[in-house]
Amino acid sequence: MGQIRFDPGGSIPMWKVALSLVWSFTMTMTMTPGRAEEPLRVYVGTYTEGTKSEGIYRLAFDSETGALTEPRLVAKTVNPSFLAIHPSGKFLYAVNEVGDFDGSHEGAVSGFGIDAATGGLRPINQQTSKGVAPCHLSVHPDGTGVIVANYGTGTVSVIAVKTDGTLGPLGVVFRAEAGSGVDPGRQAGPHAHCVRFDPSGRLVLQADLGADRIHALRFHTSVETAPLRFVGETKSAPGAGPRHLGFHPNGSFVFVNNEMNSTVTAYRLDVSSGTIDEIETESTLPEGNHEGNSTAETVVHPSGKFVYVSNRGHDSIAIFEIDPESGKLTPRGHQKTGGKTPRNFNIDPSGKWLIAANQSSDSLTVFRIDAETGALTQVGGPVEVPAPVCVVFQKP
Repeated sequence: MGQIRFDPGGSIPMWKVALSLVWSFTMTMTMTPGRAEEPLRVYVGTYTEGTKSEGIYRLAFDSETGALTEPRLVAKTVNPSFLAIHPSGKFLYAVNEVGDFDGSHEGAVSGFGIDAATGGLRPINQQTSKGVAPCHLSVHPDGTGVIVANYGTGTVSVIAVKTDGTLGPLGVVFRAEAGSGVDPGRQAGPHAHCVRFDPSGRLVLQADLGADRIHALRFHTSVETAPLRFVGETKSAPGAGPRHLGFHPNGSFVFVNNEMNSTVTAYRLDVSSGTIDEIETESTLPEGNHEGNSTAETVVHPSGKFVYVSNRGHDSIAIFEIDPESGKLTPRGHQKTGGKTPRNFNIDPSGKWLIAANQSSDSLTVFRIDAETGALTQVGGPVEVPAPVCVVFQKP
């Protein structure tokens, strides 16, 4: 075997040199800090009516730098204003926020298969939502069903999901008895604005803007019979208009933004009984006159340390620190979103980044999250996306 000489006093066999080089390369690849990870996929739901949007868009997100690629249209569909990804990561569901889908006098829900290699979307099927203007949906943690909030009719629908992602038969539609609020213009009847499963999947909370109530519904897996059973509710302040909610990772705290009076309310939740008790309410705005503002989205940080709420009008995200024992909130400031009408926003799985959808300025803005303070720092300039309404992350 040949020899390679390194110094006048000795030599090393070639096979040992080769083995050393292989070991060095392997360790470099596995241990070198800061190696770039595969980009996350970002799907954006939009309004298509009266805008330049054509449906659902996909971008790639670099979780090392915070950079977004240019958007690519991946599904043509009408008003896919809110999106949800199946727990398997194989399917994506979107509401079609309309009042008359194909002559049904109802809205719809569309299902798509996600191409594992490219992130493209393949249409699977559609179902009517059995209500007018569906504006929000969530997928059960085990992936067996989708719940839909129909804003116009104030109803909640449950649609079965088959193993191949197909939207199956519609379950019984739930409509709360409570009917109206104090504002005749906005609250003449019930308006289901958000439906979310608690982390265990046993309970559904529905924010009813029209009736100033949060309803607790027990979920049953047999969606063809009686999937939702009313078990409790709590009343918001008159004229508050509860809109969107987020669960703390511990499942015991819930945070609801109130669209009409620009506040956020912390609640304690008993999943077993469905009891919802108010802890406190805080303004989402700084001091001063901010007439015309309304809140939109609530997102709890994966660490459970912070909750964020978007302000439309003030065009900012309000930051609150969460007391881990009591659930009480401490205001920690506001961050302008770099655009107009921040409708929805979301936090990536690592908890390092937040992307805000500025609906009226056709843009997404990226922010780095300070893990200690919850503060947001804008990274780069806005990325153009037409009429963005909802942002969801998916890991390839």
